[in-house]
Amino acid sequence: MRVAERVLCWAWAEGDPVPEPVTEVFRQKFAEAILEQISFLSFVDGELDMEAIAVSPAGRIVFRRISRPVALPVGRTNAVLRYIADTLSENSAGAAQWLLELAGRPCSRKSAKELLAAMAVVQPQLIRRENRSTAVRAFEGNWRALHSTGPDVPLYLNFLHRNIIAAGGGYELADGAEVLHEAQAAVLGGMMRYSAGEILKPELAKEWTAGLGLVAMEGIRLLGRIAGELRDGTISSRENAPARDPAAAFRARVVAQSVLAALLLTSFLICLRGAAMATQPWTGVLSLLSLASAVGLFWSVWRIG
Repeated sequence: MRVAERVLCWAWAEGDPVPEPVTEVFRQKFAEAILEQISFLSFVDGELDMEAIAVSPAGRIVFRRISRPVALPVGRTNAVLRYIADTLSENSAGAAQWLLELAGRPCSRKSAKELLAAMAVVQPQLIRRENRSTAVRAFEGNWRALHSTGPDVPLYLNFLHRNIIAAGGGYELADGAEVLHEAQAAVLGGMMRYSAGEILKPELAKEWTAGLGLVAMEGIRLLGRIAGELRDGTISSRENAPARDPAAAFRARVVAQSVLAALLLTSFLICLRGAAMATQPWTGVLSLLSLASAVGLFWSVWRIG
């Protein structure tokens, strides 16, 4: 890429023209390229010229010229991805909601119902035209239904539908798969790999480390503040608490230690009986447990006094 005084230009890319007739491989890669423009670069080509497209020796699609790039509005890329996904998955309600948002119209229940009703009217007309691709029919139907409900459709939205319909081509692959379905899966996979690669870059590791360090420091500070509040609350409750009754405290300790002594005595007798009847190596294990129970029983009786 070279930048002159007032002109931004790219070096000439070698490649072959679009094959005639269009092959399935080209159709698949072309659909991926169109969706990558929308998903990765957030723009649509306002003057899609097939003569400016070539196939590189490596088999990649090359756009030698983009005469009129139209940027997606800021913050609308996620809505575009959701709209494409809902349309390809035949979720008409979700597609209508996202389409209204992309058009800048209020996403009320009434407007969504009107758009869905318009979609239901347009779709049968497209089916009678024998367009074999259900995905292309869906996008074209959404586009026509949106125009029928109001004339104010943003320019980028018109170009977006036109390019997606051109990429789909109205045909299925030889194995029956939809071109747009396969292209969307490939583009989303590429986006995930790109995001994972960005996260794992060494220069970003320092930023992640610094961020985690700040989070850890803030967490320690928060724990210290909580501990201080708990300590203050405990001290306050102790100061406001009534005087303790020594006799009541003694009775509570006697009851608790008596229950513990009864449990330890039961454990001692069971382990002692089991050690006499069991075989090795359980005899030694039960003997140790009976000894530990005896020590605990002595300590519990001693604590009662």
